[in-house]
Amino acid sequence: SSWNSRALWTHKGLAGLSLQNNSLTRLSDVGEIYMPSLTFLQLGDNNMTIDVDINTEAFPTLLDLWINGNTIETFPSEDLKFYLAHLAIARCGLRSLPSYLASFASLQYLDARDNYLTSIDGDLKKVIVDQRVEAYFSGNDALCKSDQSLDCTPLCSKTCWSRKAASNKLCDVGCNSQECSNDGGECNVESL
Repeated sequence: SSWNSRALWTHKGLAGLSLQNNSLTRLSDVGEIYMPSLTFLQLGDNNMTIDVDINTEAFPTLLDLWINGNTIETFPSEDLKFYLAHLAIARCGLRSLPSYLASFASLQYLDARDNYLTSIDGDLKKVIVDQRVEAYFSGNDALCKSDQSLDCTPLCSKTCWSRKAASNKLCDVGCNSQECSNDGGECNVESL
């Protein structure tokens, strides 16, 4: 629930940071952010408010951004379009996605499940198809009823991140549940 903000959020050499399932409240509470080497940021399932601009000024090398299970007041910046490959924004109370997501040339994964989306920009749908983006939209009832072209089939649980998780030879914690057959058997339940 607390840390040395200055030491953590201005760390020059840190490449990956996972603060999933903690008691964080507002991203703006951390103060100055500049992490020039960070490529992986996991802030999922904190029920926190994302109220600062997540951009290349703060995170110039960010490839993976997992902010699912939070409230997004400020959507990640368009200037992430050159590098960002994975974006997890499930369960964030979103009613729409910005049209500029269609300009994310490196996008490989988009998890927008369990929001309140009613439509998806046509250019973004084209990017999903053309770039073969692994994209999930289940739990957006109005959207899924009106657009059969999107993947609206639920995953095995709300916290499992991918249909491919059960065969990636890793124990994916979010998929380590009975509904997900303990990540397809990849998690050794007896040692937990």
